Amino acid sequence: MPPPKPNRLENALTRSATQRVRLRFPSSAAAHDATWRAAKCQEQLGDVTAARHGYEALLRVASHARRAQQALATLSGGDATPQ
Repeated sequence: MPPPKPNRLENALTRSATQRVRLRFPSSAAAHDATWRAAKCQEQLGDVTAARHGYEALLRVASHARRAQQALATLSGGDATPQ
């Protein structure tokens, strides 16, 4: 059974915390992880545009590029296999 989806309050709290990390340590691994988590939260909330922006920013980060590409493909309803 999949884990329950976070509610709106949990998502808002997560976005606030991840935003602080991204602003304080913009080029760190923690900031990239925070960007990923924020994009996932935005996707779960149905804010596809904001999620897409987060994933697109991660395309330039080697450690996150593949996941970001797969997430973008899923958002577009396409094949999640990287090319």
